[in-house]
Amino acid sequence: RRVGDNNWYLCGGAAVTAPESEVTASGLEDGIEYESMIAFLISGRWCMESGISKPTCIGHKKLPSIPDAPKEPRILVDQAQGGVKVKWTVFSAVPQLTGCHIKVRPVGCRTWQYVHPINWKLTDKEGEPVPVTNLENPVLGLTPGVRYEAQVAFRNKLGAGPYSASSDPACIGRPTPKLQRCQNCFNDFDLQHAEYTKAPEAFWCPHCRFRRMDPFNAVIEPYGLLLCHILVRGTMSFSLDLPDIKQWRKDDQAVFMRMCKVDSDTCASIWPKKLTFEANGAEVFAIKAPEEGHIRRDVPMNISAGLKPGINTINITVEDDFLQSYVMSLVRTQAMTAQMIAATTPNLSEEDALARIMGLLEDTWAGSMDNEDEEEITCVISNKLKLRCPLSFERCTIPVRGEQCQHLQCFGLQAYLESNMKMRALNNRWTCPVCSCVLRPQDLRVDSYVEKVLSETPDHIDEVLIMQDGNYRCIEDFPMDQAYVEKEKAAKEAAARVAETRTADDVEVTEMYTTIADGDDKGEKRKAAQQHTSVQKTLTKRQRARMQRSLEVAEGEENSD
Repeated sequence: RRVGDNNWYLCGGAAVTAPESEVTASGLEDGIEYESMIAFLISGRWCMESGISKPTCIGHKKLPSIPDAPKEPRILVDQAQGGVKVKWTVFSAVPQLTGCHIKVRPVGCRTWQYVHPINWKLTDKEGEPVPVTNLENPVLGLTPGVRYEAQVAFRNKLGAGPYSASSDPACIGRPTPKLQRCQNCFNDFDLQHAEYTKAPEAFWCPHCRFRRMDPFNAVIEPYGLLLCHILVRGTMSFSLDLPDIKQWRKDDQAVFMRMCKVDSDTCASIWPKKLTFEANGAEVFAIKAPEEGHIRRDVPMNISAGLKPGINTINITVEDDFLQSYVMSLVRTQAMTAQMIAATTPNLSEEDALARIMGLLEDTWAGSMDNEDEEEITCVISNKLKLRCPLSFERCTIPVRGEQCQHLQCFGLQAYLESNMKMRALNNRWTCPVCSCVLRPQDLRVDSYVEKVLSETPDHIDEVLIMQDGNYRCIEDFPMDQAYVEKEKAAKEAAARVAETRTADDVEVTEMYTTIADGDDKGEKRKAAQQHTSVQKTLTKRQRARMQRSLEVAEGEENSD
């Protein structure tokens, strides 16, 4: 018998024939102590029993403790009673198991309910356990069309042990679809057990979000989305047939694993707390929990190196507080460069671009015509168009603006794409440098009207004013007349000649000041004071403007004299 039990069990089910002096007891459990005794049968009568033997066990002895977590249970649908049965597997423990706790919840729900041991219905509080020897227990009162999962925990004299992993989901009848209309592809997506709490007009299905997640690794259409699955359990195994994986590698194509949250209105890549991806028995990559005080950088993972031509066996293990809120996908992608994306950016015709600019400035024109007595405040934008890119600080070559952006200023297409390509944080990419709205390559539009303004204005022009009739007027810091341009050109040529003739030993670099003809000898004294081997210092726009105003003042004094 097992140590602590009251009942004895006859080895072999019958007496052992003399003169045998030993017998083998089968069916014993490892780690459990057993004890034995014997009695002789003489002339049909049993003699007195012997003393009890010293306890012994098979393998290492199990110490007294609460039960370990059991293996995950199974849910069997009972259509006759309109419920399900939860079935479990017992194991040996010290002390012996005395009961089993059962909890059930709809898949995707955060709270559990417990099975009552008498009426078998669900309650919010954990009660007494059901007998563990039953090996199964019915659960009543479940809603048809909803998928449920269950967990079990065993109890002994020392207390209740931890709960098992969740079972495979089961449903009474066919699952009821939970459809949500995608605002990008306008198809209905079944959320299954997941919840979406954002605005319905902002919902994008996971298929569209995975396609838009990384434009530099574009999903190949129409069959680039190899798999898309909303997580249910912490472990997932499946087979993936890739007969052409070698040719994909030659064509600079790859297979990525991407993951995001269903309850989100962005295309951000988000991994669960922990994840391990294995292909054909070898680990391909692992996501570890972020260190305390650190923010983990979540990016899609390239799994092409771990795949082989033909059938691939995939095993994924996930750990998270609420893994049912995640959706994963495997996608086949094509590597894209900034030049390739720029070539596919659509152009907005000059007429449409001008019409859009006039639409943006409509409130500005209307505000200038309002009466002064009106107290209503209207937010208007300036009609000043900046021609320099806020990223490269140079004049735009290919000016672009977001399709939904509400500002006049454009930015350079190439600078925008290259800055995003160099950004390692995937979730921080694709933000408009002017208004900070989400701006992916598909949302960009080349502004042909601004292209025309750039081609018709000199390089030193940084800003223009958009007029109400659709024309523009250049904004200059000072008037650039022909005489001033010629003087500046002559000064540069003189400085270049001086720089060629100077030597490294006796040349002193000073500033060259322009002589102001004011009718006396002040200009001559300034001119004599400068070195013969002087080099002109490049002046800023403000300095040139100040110098031009001084010239105008001097000329005005001469005319008055």
